[in-house]
Amino acid sequence: MILKRQKPGSFKLAAEIGADGVEVDMGGLGNRDTFDNKLLDPVFRNDFLNEAEKYNIEICSIAMSSFYAQSFAERATVPLMIRDCINTMQLTGVKTIRHTM
Repeated sequence: MILKRQKPGSFKLAAEIGADGVEVDMGGLGNRDTFDNKLLDPVFRNDFLNEAEKYNIEICSIAMSSFYAQSFAERATVPLMIRDCINTMQLTGVKTIRHTM
């Protein structure tokens, strides 16, 4: 685990350690209605995806790891969070989501 939540530097580090892919997290949650997801910003997303391409690193999955510390079932805004995650997957071309309950 690299522990670089939506940080472009994760691609360089992944290349340096010989990885061919990374899992990208949706961002922090805290008391927000949905994730602090920088990938919805088109400029940030473009730069982020360009870094992945530069180092030939695939984004193999999107993770909703904020739920390690919070209850998925008790959040009223879960439908919004799921929509944000699916939207992010479509915008980044990622086909796999990981959620640990």
